[in-house]
Amino acid sequence: MRLAAARAQSLVVPRKRVSADSVKVSRQRRKVVFARQRIAQVSHKAYLQARVDRDIGVLFRAVGPLIEELDNIYRRAKYKTFGFWVRLPVRGLTGLVQGVRHAAQRSS
Repeated sequence: MRLAAARAQSLVVPRKRVSADSVKVSRQRRKVVFARQRIAQVSHKAYLQARVDRDIGVLFRAVGPLIEELDNIYRRAKYKTFGFWVRLPVRGLTGLVQGVRHAAQRSS
C-alpha cells in the first residue's frame, strides 16, 4: 500500500519481490497506515520546534489530536491496540492521550 502511494507521487522506490497492487488492503487498515504516517510526519517537525522553543508542550499539542484520531480508528474497527501501546505506563492510547493533554496543559 505504501509502495503504491509512493509510486503515485512519482517517488523513487526500491524494487520489491511483491508487486504494489498484488495484496488487497482493507479500508480500515489503509486508514490506520495513513494516520500513522501523518503522526510520523507531524511529530518530527513538532519535535524540532519543541527543541527550539524548549517547550515539550509544542510536541504534545501537535501530536495529541492525531493520536486521538488513530485511537478512534482502532475503536471503530474494534482492533486491539498493539502491544507497544498496552505496555506504556499510561495504559494504552487513551491513557497516552490523557497524559499528553495533561502535559500540554502544564506547559501552557
